[in-house]
Amino acid sequence: AEMQLKCPTGDCLRRVAQTKLDFGYRNSKAAFGFPQLPSSSTKRQRTRTKVHGRRLSYEGVSSLPNYVTYEPGFLERSHSEQLMRELMEVIPFRQDEIKIFGKQVKEPRLCAWYGGAYKYSGRVLRENPLDSVPQLASLRDRISRKLGLDLNSVLINLYRDGSDYMGWHADDERELGPSKDDIVIASLSLGAARDFRLKRKDGASNPISITLESGSLLVMRGETQKLWKHMVPKMKRVQHPRINLTFRFLHQVSMDSPTSKIRAS
Repeated sequence: AEMQLKCPTGDCLRRVAQTKLDFGYRNSKAAFGFPQLPSSSTKRQRTRTKVHGRRLSYEGVSSLPNYVTYEPGFLERSHSEQLMRELMEVIPFRQDEIKIFGKQVKEPRLCAWYGGAYKYSGRVLRENPLDSVPQLASLRDRISRKLGLDLNSVLINLYRDGSDYMGWHADDERELGPSKDDIVIASLSLGAARDFRLKRKDGASNPISITLESGSLLVMRGETQKLWKHMVPKMKRVQHPRINLTFRFLHQVSMDSPTSKIRAS
């Protein structure tokens, strides 16, 4: 039977309300958390960071695998700021509970789903037409044209500040492609810049870290989900929200089929 996802009240809703309040009276560049580029001394300090004992690579885009592309400035700054404000107003973000190792826990971010019915973590996300939000339909069409694909769904994550995060994972559900080599995830970032990390599943190379800026488009295709995992780590110094829209093509799969959690950067 179809289950309605729960949205716990309390701190979750207070933080969303405060985030929207901030956008109401702080209509400035600072309100979107655009960071200054780190100084050379900061860069030297960050290169000492390790993940699971492996040194992080901060060489940026040049260190990405060839089936991952990053385009800063995909959207102009003014368009990014306007879109951020509009989505904060029209998208009904919610904080759901997911099951991890048999225990129900709150997701460390807020989400919204637009697309066909989707089964995840033992529950069903009801169909929510993407075309019902003009801003989402326009972005889908623009990104689809750019990639030569027919994207039909989007998972939207709201990171309220640097304490919200996404753990290591691969977007490799069977609903996203007949094989893991066919999965394409187009990730558009708005608002506060956040680090994005990639690591090979076999540990064959050092993890990679790049900064996803507002208005940027990161596209993961080919063997990305087959060979790599990715994450968005906590960044305590980040005080402003970030919206991440991950467009994908959702294949029609029987709702009785096994499935895993749906996540994205």
